[in-house]
Amino acid sequence: MDRRARRIVIGTCIAPVAIWSPSLAASHYGDRSFGGMLARPDRGWHFIFDAVAQSRGARLGWGGDALSKAKRRWVSNPRADAVHLRWSNDPIAVTTRTRGGQTVTRQVRPRSSLTWIVTSPPRPGAPARTIGLMDYRSGQILWSTARRVPR
Repeated sequence: MDRRARRIVIGTCIAPVAIWSPSLAASHYGDRSFGGMLARPDRGWHFIFDAVAQSRGARLGWGGDALSKAKRRWVSNPRADAVHLRWSNDPIAVTTRTRGGQTVTRQVRPRSSLTWIVTSPPRPGAPARTIGLMDYRSGQILWSTARRVPR
């Protein structure tokens, strides 16, 4: 195989990886499925751009920082158990129960495309539920199930 043919073969193998590899990361943090990200590789690159741009000077740039802040904020019922980074340009749907037991879903519009979702199980062994949202860049609480969250 001559050099030109070898370059074509290597380029043909590398190009798809370079085009679609950001979709892997975006599908993990994003609000869309992996299949949706493969169909739109530009969204994967948009995620990379957002992540790099917003990470500069972000108050909650690491999962450990976000979890520490969440544990300081949600210290009693509900108590913060974990944080998950989410990338979305759309409002985030959060579901809560009223005292009467009715389920209420609200749409919370994040300040930026990266938001920390704070979760906690309502009781030991139960699946985790969303108890709050924190802005990735500023570290501010965007929404909380607690009536009064200490600053």
